[in-house]
Amino acid sequence: MYSDSLKQSIAALIILFFVLAIVSRYQIAYSQSPSQKILTINISAGSGSKAGSVSMPFSPNILFIHRGDTVMWNNQDIANHSVVALGFNSGTIWPQGSSHGSSIYNHTFDKQGTFIYVDRLHPYMGGVIYVDVPVSQRELVSTTGNSFIKVGVEMPQNAAYENNYGPFFIPANTQITSGTVVTWTNKDYVAHTATSGDGFSFDTKTILPDQSVSLTFKNKGTFPYFCKIHPWMMGSVTVS
Repeated sequence: MYSDSLKQSIAALIILFFVLAIVSRYQIAYSQSPSQKILTINISAGSGSKAGSVSMPFSPNILFIHRGDTVMWNNQDIANHSVVALGFNSGTIWPQGSSHGSSIYNHTFDKQGTFIYVDRLHPYMGGVIYVDVPVSQRELVSTTGNSFIKVGVEMPQNAAYENNYGPFFIPANTQITSGTVVTWTNKDYVAHTATSGDGFSFDTKTILPDQSVSLTFKNKGTFPYFCKIHPWMMGSVTVS
């Protein structure tokens, strides 16, 4: 017969075993973080030669993700590239096989917001990443048809100072068809511009508060733009 003290010791060891098993399962479940994802954006081959050389320089050029997700840019081109936005800067993303550095850049998004990014080495290239952004703040798609099409983009109040991660332009990414007129209206208290990333494809010049400027888009592609007065403010227009 076992003594009472020995029985109590055995019972305590059994309880301790089950507690350790539960804690171990809890730690494994959280270390795996099954809800967090890694998504890939390919930098297309030939995209660095000139504007319009490929239909989608960043593929895909629009992503909808959640906080905690990681985006991986993979350079499939023979030219150097970069991705720059408010909150991250890749530096040079080298071609595959280069001895100078990696052809991949990873960034984990830990903040909610609209992130418009541009390739500073090829500023005609850009894309947009929405991190837990409400549908109402995402994008505006114009309808097709024979009628004259107009689409509005708003520069919201305090965009230059308070909305640290956007949207700086509403919608942040405007999807339109060729021939659409886009009108930027400044609802802020200070002046802004909408200037293409390459600096010459389009430029609204200075838009004072409560004023508007309209431009017609005919060429197809994704056109990143920024405010020359507040260069961290970025948006994009996608023309199909």
